[in-house]
Amino acid sequence: MEYIADNRIHAVSIKAYTPAEWARDRKLNGF
Repeated sequence: MEYIADNRIHAVSIKAYTPAEWARDRKLNGF
């Protein structure tokens, strides 16, 4: 689980996330 959060942080840091990916990940991570 931690590696998913870490990858998400790195993706955000390089502006690689789209709003759709954010919504998907927020649901998967329970946010």
